[in-house]
Amino acid sequence: MQLIARQFNLSETTFVCPPTNPRATWRLRSFLPNGEEVFGVGHNSLGAWWWMAHAGLIYQQQLGDDILLVEVSVSTFRISMRQGSPQFLDKHTNQPSLAESLGLDPCEIGLQYSGTVLEGPQVVTSSPARHLLVPVRSKEALYRVKISQQECIAQELARTRSYNSGLYVLTSTGGDSTVSGTDVPRFEAPFFSPGMSMEDPVDQGRCCGASKWE
Repeated sequence: MQLIARQFNLSETTFVCPPTNPRATWRLRSFLPNGEEVFGVGHNSLGAWWWMAHAGLIYQQQLGDDILLVEVSVSTFRISMRQGSPQFLDKHTNQPSLAESLGLDPCEIGLQYSGTVLEGPQVVTSSPARHLLVPVRSKEALYRVKISQQECIAQELARTRSYNSGLYVLTSTGGDSTVSGTDVPRFEAPFFSPGMSMEDPVDQGRCCGASKWE
């Protein structure tokens, strides 16, 4: 499975396997391009559920050691995932080192919007994945983020015990009043992970963690 994941070179490659727990119908195993196994990732699990639901194969799935019920609505075929409440874990306390690894000035780390202040990087998670969320002050700073060495990012992640995870760099792009008549915060947020050949276009798990600030 690790070799196949390396050959596909996708953000994650998910395999549908026999369960090790008799309570489960199937077991999902997901691997990064570097061969590391990851748990708690969202979008690839949703894709696997969609395929299995169409094939009539699911109702209890095993993800890591967890057994999760998969509910399928017959009337409207839709796959969704309910995340847990975001948990605030380790803070990154060496902002000069982190800023250098991103090609930024230390004063550009941190964000204030709509009366909310995000002073510094912190691990925020609603799943087993421990992504480090790094707020930056502006879109201009965000667009200048440049990561030259994967080893530097791995070192910064290790400071917050976020092994096999990544940096979620985000900034506010203003509000959008078209949904509810009031300004809803909007963010732009690329994700960088050493295990995924650096930038990853999407990750449902980390987006749910960031929802705490919306």
